[in-house]
This record gives sequence, structure tokens and C-alpha cells, in this order.
Amino acid sequence: MHRVLTQGTILQKDDAGFVYKVARIDFEELENGEFTYKFTPYFSVIDLMPSNIFQGIPGLDLSLRKPQYVRKNITPCFIAERTPSSGRENLQELLEEVGMDYLNRLEWLIRCDYSYFGDRFYVERYKEADDENMIKVDSMYDLVERRDQLLKKILEIICYGDNLESSEITINDENRATYYEFLMPIYLNNKKYKREKQQEGIDRKKLEGGYQGRKKISLDVNASEKVFREFTNGQINEAKALKELKVSRSTFYRRLKEYRQKALV
Repeated sequence: MHRVLTQGTILQKDDAGFVYKVARIDFEELENGEFTYKFTPYFSVIDLMPSNIFQGIPGLDLSLRKPQYVRKNITPCFIAERTPSSGRENLQELLEEVGMDYLNRLEWLIRCDYSYFGDRFYVERYKEADDENMIKVDSMYDLVERRDQLLKKILEIICYGDNLESSEITINDENRATYYEFLMPIYLNNKKYKREKQQEGIDRKKLEGGYQGRKKISLDVNASEKVFREFTNGQINEAKALKELKVSRSTFYRRLKEYRQKALV
């Protein structure tokens, strides 16, 4: 019997920018209409995650510590709350935006750049290397060009669930939490110190009258006004507007405010 298999990786980012690999998700659909969703949590990574950014995967009881959670012929909460249903009024338009001609809800979630307001999860296409990827180097310093980048790189490996093997250390699921608990506070304290020193430099230059501030991001006037107009009229959503202008969310809304104020003059 013909089947369609779609595989994704559920990820989440913390306030420091580190990406945590939360779970693998598999969707299998048979030609008779039956379908199955399977979630395979990466508990060695989940156990690291701060409670302020991770409160579990919607619809799954992770306290059971199951190696896999299966939903047969049932659309799980995680999928249902962040993807369009078959009865969605503008479904065809949403499918065309991501180059699809029929609804596969996991495939749509992987392809689209919509942000779900309820949490920080996002889904990327699963790669075989996502499971137990081993990074082998002669020395940890082979990971980066500059030594001051090393701590961040090691934490990126730990948070993503990869393993590291070098002449100095080995990091895997057995000691991942130990290294995380030791290294993350050091990284965050260093980052805080650098930010404070940077602010001290800015304050000093302000007193001396030499601080000019950050250079304003340049946008094409015609292109940006078109995007602002379409966004205001509900023709495009936030994600598409940000993608069109290639700016951050904060910059977009700051410029949108300027556009609207100018339109009122």
C-alpha cells in the first residue's frame, strides 16, 4: 500500500539564542486515508531546558518518559493548534504560499515561516544526522576560529543534543546535563559582563558628546511602503512582511509606526 512519510524536528530557542532539539516528529499517511503521528522526545536535551521557555510539548505527558508517543488517526494538539485544517476558508492560498497542492499538515509546518503565538517551538525538516550526531575533533579548539567563541560552540553542541569527542573532553547523554549546568552560567555571566562594559563605553561617549548611536537600517522606500500597505490591509501576515523586508520584528514595527504617522500628515 502506498504511503507518504514526512519527518520533522521540533526545536526551541532560548533567550540567549541557543537552539534545543526537543523531539522528532514523524507523519505517515496511507492511501486509504489512515494516518499516524509519532513523537520521539530527546529527553537528554529536554531535561536541560529552563522552565521559563519549556513547559512541555502540547498534548503529550512527558512525565511518562515514553520513548515514543503515537497518535493514530488523531491529529495531535501540537499539529492542530499551529496548522490549517482541511476546512480552512483560505486553505488553497496557504498551500500555494509554500508550494503545496494538497494538505499535509506537518509538511506545511516545516515549509512555512508562520510564528505560533503560544510558544517558541518551530519545526525543521528532519535529517538523519539529527539522531546521535557525533562531532569528532583532535582538539576542541578545532571547532572555532577564535578561542573566545569556544564556550558558545560547546554549548550549541550540548543544547542541540549532539555528542562531542576530543582529546580534552567527551560530551554525550551521560554527562550532558553536568557540562550544561557548569558552562551555561559561565557563558551568561560573561555575556552580561560584556554587555555592561559596552554600555559603560556608550555612556562615556554620550557624556563626551561622541556617541552617534546605531546606524538606521536602510529600506527601499517603494518596496517598504508596499509591504506596510499590504500588511495594514490584511493582505499579508507578519511573517511574510518580515521576510519581504529582511528585518527584525522590532525594526518592522518601528518603521511601520513611522509609515503610519507619515500617512496621517
